[in-house]
Amino acid sequence: YLAALKADGSLWLPLTQGAVTRMTPVGCGYADMVAGDAYLLLLKQDGSLELTTAGSNQAAAGQPRRTLQTLWGRLPLRLLGKGFVRLFQVGDLMGNPGTKAVLLKNDGSVWQFARPWQGGDSEPESWLKKVTFPKNAHLSR
Repeated sequence: YLAALKADGSLWLPLTQGAVTRMTPVGCGYADMVAGDAYLLLLKQDGSLELTTAGSNQAAAGQPRRTLQTLWGRLPLRLLGKGFVRLFQVGDLMGNPGTKAVLLKNDGSVWQFARPWQGGDSEPESWLKKVTFPKNAHLSR
């Protein structure tokens, strides 16, 4: 995904028509994002964490159907959780950016988002896991 997040919280995605590509606003109320290879992880200003993935056309079971409306279609959004305050984009062991993200929650817990390359668990909720640390570990911000 290619995406841009402006300081006013508006989310912009590219629209290509012929040989011309321009950025188009598709939503507002966002605080941070990670644009990965085939996904867009979005942190809303209220602490909600949302995900849209390439090729997906349905929301998670039991979730209300929400989409980012673009000029070239709708991107379904899945709510992955609430209470998040920061996203950090990281690469994989091969240095590919956007393959993983580290997230902080308002309770101080650390979470990792990792989308499997091939196969694996296809449910995005399982791509988000809490990171556990030894009891004597000290985390600094």
